[in-house]
Amino acid sequence: MRNIKVLLIDDDIGFRSALREVLIHKGFKVIETEGVRAKQVLLNCNPDVVILDQQMPWISGIELTPILKDINPDMPIILLSAFCDVPLAVQAIKVGVYDVMIKPPDFDELVSKIKECVANTKKKLLKA
Repeated sequence: MRNIKVLLIDDDIGFRSALREVLIHKGFKVIETEGVRAKQVLLNCNPDVVILDQQMPWISGIELTPILKDINPDMPIILLSAFCDVPLAVQAIKVGVYDVMIKPPDFDELVSKIKECVANTKKKLLKA
C-alpha cells in the first residue's frame, strides 16, 4: 500500500505535533490543521483518511463531520474523544464517522485502524 495521506484535525498543537511525529515515523504522510481551517485544508490536500478531535473550541468533531463528508462522502473519518461514551459513538456513526477512539489513542491501535479503514474504503469504491 502506498503512503497513506492523513489529515489530522485538532486544536491541541502539542497533541497534534506528537501524533504527527508518530504517524510520520510509521510511514504516513501527515497534514495537520485546527478545526476552523479544516474545510479549506481538506479541499487542498485530498487525504485518504481524517483523524478528527471531538472537543474543539469553534466546532465539535460531530458538527464538522457532515461538512467534511459533503466534500468527500467516501473519505473515512476517525473521531478521537477524551470523553467517549455510547451516545457519542452512536451519534458519530450516524453522521458518518468510521470509528471512534479514546484520546489519547493507543498509537499501534490507531495505525491499524487507519490502515483498516483506508483498505475498506478502497474495496468499497472498487465494488461501486
